[in-house]
Amino acid sequence: MKLFGAAPALSAGTWNGMTSLAGESQEVRQLAGAAKPLPRVVLVTGGTEGVGALISRRMKDDGHIVAATYRNERQAAAWQDAMEKENRLFFIYPNDVKSLPACRRLAARIAQDIGAVDVLVNAAGRGFGRGREYDSAFGITCAVMDGMLDKGFGRIVNVSFMSDLEKNGAESVHALTRELFPEVSQRGIAVNTVSPGEATPLPGVFRKPGDVAEIVSLLAADEAGLVSGRDVPAAGYRR
Repeated sequence: MKLFGAAPALSAGTWNGMTSLAGESQEVRQLAGAAKPLPRVVLVTGGTEGVGALISRRMKDDGHIVAATYRNERQAAAWQDAMEKENRLFFIYPNDVKSLPACRRLAARIAQDIGAVDVLVNAAGRGFGRGREYDSAFGITCAVMDGMLDKGFGRIVNVSFMSDLEKNGAESVHALTRELFPEVSQRGIAVNTVSPGEATPLPGVFRKPGDVAEIVSLLAADEAGLVSGRDVPAAGYRR
């Protein structure tokens, strides 16, 4: 499916697992010198609770300007207040991403408040119900894409809570990653999926709370442009 027009043929970056990704990212940073990248405007959908909140916090600690969407206004306000007490400032918005016009209004409001979105983390899939991850991500991705294409830079990280079998279907957010990858990856926009599976690890499976956010941070980095079209497993491992 062609979402954003024709694009030249893509040459995929090498992928040898997350250890390789972390090593390559550190090496690129060293080669780039000590200069710190400019803060990016980051939008995390579902970013005030659960895994999304951990991602928002990590992106803020990386030095970015972070907007997060919410479903429950009272919970989101309490989270925002708690973060402010830790000297972490976030901009929060209602999670109205069910239609493309609503998504465009949200993107325009964020652009007016803090700037056009550079990094989009779609982490609101669980709030749409089982099997509707794609719906949670499609509209807002379209809404911020024009700005990314204009700048020639963007990072999109889709967080999938589906099983490996479910991710092969059209309703998985990874289907969006597969569609976007050949169209935008040579335009400075990298799009990937991170797959923690269930938000809470299964019994006997080890995963620290911040592990998923760490992987998202790596994929959202300026230096990660060669990594695109990937599905990064993050379900943890058995002891």
